[in-house]
Amino acid sequence: MYTKNMVVKFKFDFQGMYSKKVLSFVSLLFMVVLVFSSFVLVFSGVSFFALGVEAPDEVVKNEAELVKAVNAAPLDKAPYVIGFSVDIVLKKSLEIPVEKNIVLVSVGDGVWKLVGPNKQNTITVKGLLTIDGIIVSHADGKSGSGVFVSRNSTFTLLSGAISGNTARVDGGGMYNEGTFVMAGGEITDNIAGDWGGGVCNYFGGIFNMTGGEISNNKAAVGGGVFNGGTFSMSDGEITGNTASAGGGVTDSGSFYKLGGVISDNTSSDVVNDLNIDRWKDMGDAVNGYLIVFILAILVIVCFACVVVLLFYHSKKRKQVTA
Repeated sequence: MYTKNMVVKFKFDFQGMYSKKVLSFVSLLFMVVLVFSSFVLVFSGVSFFALGVEAPDEVVKNEAELVKAVNAAPLDKAPYVIGFSVDIVLKKSLEIPVEKNIVLVSVGDGVWKLVGPNKQNTITVKGLLTIDGIIVSHADGKSGSGVFVSRNSTFTLLSGAISGNTARVDGGGMYNEGTFVMAGGEITDNIAGDWGGGVCNYFGGIFNMTGGEISNNKAAVGGGVFNGGTFSMSDGEITGNTASAGGGVTDSGSFYKLGGVISDNTSSDVVNDLNIDRWKDMGDAVNGYLIVFILAILVIVCFACVVVLLFYHSKKRKQVTA
């Protein structure tokens, strides 16, 4: 036989159980929103931490010293900073090996050059590379991409430039099959015979542009950028580039423009900043501001649900115990 106290306790337990389930659901929804927000921020190249480059571990002044320093870097992926004190001319493409994390910087008063050999890439990245304040180039009349990034490799440009490179086929300044993060610096005055005068982000490649400038590059397709992979632009500028198709950007993959400026690029004597492959779903060109707005609404709704639920639970508890 139920007493009044037992009925009151049963009502309280049932309401508490129901409230806990709703609270659990709302908490789970809130966590999903936070995880998705973090994914969008990371995917767009936004970082919560600024990358600071430390003093050089070693300073070099010729090719032999540079290659020796790269080979001496640890295999634990800890950043190994190599400083340039003069311009260095290469006889062979500089290779950044797997499992190594190399940072190239200029020391002293100058911004020093790394000049590539004819018909070779100046730098071939198979591990991790960061450039902060050097210029990657080729001598006049010599050919080769500035930087080639292999699959499962990462290249970050913080400052400095990739300039004056000429590729017979694709990727005058940059040819990327891995991950390329452009946070600053310039990619300028490069030429490609086919795709991507400034950057060729090849199929499967990831290119996050959060700053810097891609300008005055030339190609048959995609004067500034040819994208066949995933290209996310949240800041920076793509300007003054020239191509037969897509003076600024030619997209045959997925292009997410969350910010930045694409302007004053020329295609076949006509201003043409963006050429999206007509065979692709136009939905690949996503307005990032809409994503941010939706995420903000979801967060506000979740917060409001938690507040209302807590208020309702508190009110019911007072009624039951009264």
